[in-house]
Amino acid sequence: MKVASVSHYLKSDEIKETFAEDELKIKVTAFNYNDISVNKNYKVKLVQLKEAGRVLRNNFEQKVQNLPVMSRNEFLKNST
Repeated sequence: MKVASVSHYLKSDEIKETFAEDELKIKVTAFNYNDISVNKNYKVKLVQLKEAGRVLRNNFEQKVQNLPVMSRNEFLKNST
């Protein structure tokens, strides 16, 4: 089952690893939800994703814990 608020979806060839400066041509095709190719106009913009930083949860920052206290910097230094 495919559910969406538009009448079609886009499918592209596999994108191989490339450098950001390199020109890239990708074949993109629009299909309806019966997998029939449709002639639709569309614009596609590729953007480089930002690398995620280190994720530290903060849901226990305000709670008292019975464990020894370690600062964020100490934790980062000890875990690398």
